[in-house]
Amino acid sequence: MRLQRLLPIFILFIVTGLQSSYSQQSVLMKAFEERIESLPYQIQIDTLLSTSLLPVSDSLPGAIVLAKKALEISLKNHYIIGSAISYQYLGNAQFLEDQFDRALINLEAGIKIYDSLKDTEGVMNCQKSMGSVYMKMGNYDEAIKRYLIAMKIAEQLLGKDTTAEIYGHIGTALNYQRKYDQAISYLETALSKNPPLSIKHKILNSLGISIKHTGDFKKAEEYYLESARICVETQTDMCEVYAYNSLVSLYREIDQPKAIQYAHKIIDQLENVKRNKEILVSVYNNLGAIYMDQLKYDQTIFYLKKALALSKETHQGNRYIIHANLSFAYEDTKQYKLALEHITTYWQFKDSLLSVEKSKLVEEYLTKFQVEKKEKEIMLLKKDKELQEAKLANNKAELHKQALIRNTSIASSILIITVMFVMFVFYRQKTKDKELLAQQAKEVAKQKKLELIRTHEIKTIQASIEGQEHERQRIAKELHDGIAGSLASIKLSLSQLTDKYGASEPLKKIITNLNDTYEEVRTISHHLTPPRITNTSFIELIDNYLKELSALCKIHIGTHYYPKDKIDQLPEHIKSEIYRILQELITNIIKHSQAKHIEINFTITDGRLSLLVEDNGVGFNTQTTTTGIGLRNIVSRVELLHGEIDIDSYLGRGTILNIAIPISG
Repeated sequence: MRLQRLLPIFILFIVTGLQSSYSQQSVLMKAFEERIESLPYQIQIDTLLSTSLLPVSDSLPGAIVLAKKALEISLKNHYIIGSAISYQYLGNAQFLEDQFDRALINLEAGIKIYDSLKDTEGVMNCQKSMGSVYMKMGNYDEAIKRYLIAMKIAEQLLGKDTTAEIYGHIGTALNYQRKYDQAISYLETALSKNPPLSIKHKILNSLGISIKHTGDFKKAEEYYLESARICVETQTDMCEVYAYNSLVSLYREIDQPKAIQYAHKIIDQLENVKRNKEILVSVYNNLGAIYMDQLKYDQTIFYLKKALALSKETHQGNRYIIHANLSFAYEDTKQYKLALEHITTYWQFKDSLLSVEKSKLVEEYLTKFQVEKKEKEIMLLKKDKELQEAKLANNKAELHKQALIRNTSIASSILIITVMFVMFVFYRQKTKDKELLAQQAKEVAKQKKLELIRTHEIKTIQASIEGQEHERQRIAKELHDGIAGSLASIKLSLSQLTDKYGASEPLKKIITNLNDTYEEVRTISHHLTPPRITNTSFIELIDNYLKELSALCKIHIGTHYYPKDKIDQLPEHIKSEIYRILQELITNIIKHSQAKHIEINFTITDGRLSLLVEDNGVGFNTQTTTTGIGLRNIVSRVELLHGEIDIDSYLGRGTILNIAIPISG
């Protein structure tokens, strides 16, 4: 897809018009659509995607909203290349908003379409973006895998700038894995390709990190300073901060006062800025480690807590290092319960995020950290000993007279201290063992209690849902056999009277209304009866239900299924519950949202079924709105299937509800 020459002027015209009229995103999107709907759909898509790349502004809809609209138009018009590019833009926009799982789904969809079109450049760009997503998530093995695929394609396309950037990304990922020799090889290759300055400063910074860990601090400092110089020269936003952060890590090893100075310079610049919080996590962690080296534990714990809070907020994958540092700090300050909590969390994170090789490296790091700490303690003891020896030299004459007494006293003191130290170590270890055993027993009891509560909750939910199903069937039977039968009998009697004596217009109208009521009762009875899923295609069953509802309620309902064959092959109990969940969702939307359009997406990936329902209604405040019966029923059914539910809604913006249910394992 190539933009028309006049497209930038057209976008500027649209943006200028919007800035003077609207501020709310939903209103902006509506106005935006009205301005471009008369254009060919290809130019509509170009306009939407180009606008999504403009700087963030209160006068424009968000990039995700624009990309979704472009995707909707592409799918509606079967515009294949437009769909691929829209998936790519949507994935990139979601990545910038930390919506990593959604970003991966849309980028993967883009790859499949690009691959079917044999568009290798599109595949390369999506693979590179997926590498960046996995890097942010802390899954460095998968990130490197994606970058290598992108690099292979880039080398075939002979794009030197692109290959330099990808080599740099791979080197950065290898740094996170502590494979510094391999990282240096990739980063030096990236520099040899003469990358532009916008890429070169990043490569230099990563190369400095690799060199620092080989022990050559002087050369690492040269790379960091060169990176900072390029940042100043190009006036790249936030670039200089990254270089300063690397200098903090370097000077932590060789000049701690200078490291603290650079760290506070970064904090002053970023602490009140909403973005780039990942750098602050690194800065706070480094400050905590520096103050721990200096045995200043109040400052240590203060900055490590700030690092931990920010790492949770930004979903960083290397949070386990902060937990380890906090564990050491609490152990040194004799807060053993807190130390145990953080070291337990560290092992949990390590097991879930690191490969075996990474685990060994982290253990080596922790061992090295402990050894360095003990060496510093020994150095302090040596300094004390040197001071004592100096005092002894000054008083040599007097001490010589008392040599026998002194030697005897020292020998006795050493013996007593040794015995007391051994007893103290034994007692301390015994106390720790008792506390640990008591804590473990408490945790086991707590887990058993939680399992019993969970089992009881599931049984209660299941009984509640079964009771609802029985009540639905009873009401359906009463409606069908009772009210519907009576209405049919009345209708027949009236029809016989009209055949015998003729019918006036009011009587005919009564018969028509009676017939409509009869049909409505039959429809309600049908919807209350459990669907016959076994003998019918699940997708066909859903489509038929939604078509009837759409015609009845004058509302447009769009559906997307991927892959259709797997969705039709879902286990029967999941089909039944999903059907009921969908009924509750659509009923709630029709009753409360005032929506004119509903979009429903069924997707199966990685052994999980995702049901995404989006409407353009009035929305609601998820913090203050009381959960209604319908929503409670939905939550109960999702919990029964061991699934998760996420509701994203704001007043005036509509609602997005995402349900994820495991279907394997």
